[in-house]
Amino acid sequence: MCALLPALGLSAMLPLDRANAAAIASLTLIGGFAAPFILASVVFAAIAVYQLSNTLCVDIEPDGIHTERRVLGYLTQRRHIARADIADIEPSISARFQNAFGKTPRYALIARHRHIRAGDVVIAEDVLGAANMQATRDWLRQTLDLK
Repeated sequence: MCALLPALGLSAMLPLDRANAAAIASLTLIGGFAAPFILASVVFAAIAVYQLSNTLCVDIEPDGIHTERRVLGYLTQRRHIARADIADIEPSISARFQNAFGKTPRYALIARHRHIRAGDVVIAEDVLGAANMQATRDWLRQTLDLK
């Protein structure tokens, strides 16, 4: 939507008479102001497509947790953490899950590796509210038999 008005403003100047220097200067100035809005609309559309097409599949098995992240159906990341290596499941409030229209925080749950910080694995994203987060965390800790 933010590209529509600048595009309409630019299209009003077309077709351009090549001999008219004032029309070329006007088109250049209006284009300079319109370009950031058009670029922003492309970026916002790309973020929306990414958010809609990004999936996290979590498998909890007796030996640990296996996760797969897919974007548009293509596997982009595969992670595993052994049950014996899980120190705890910690909640994290991430800025990317918050929005200006809601006051309820959104959480991610992270299985913390016992020894290596790079071994941490995200096992839940976008959990709405502290109560849902705590219930999910308790269920995961009980399922994995974590103390």
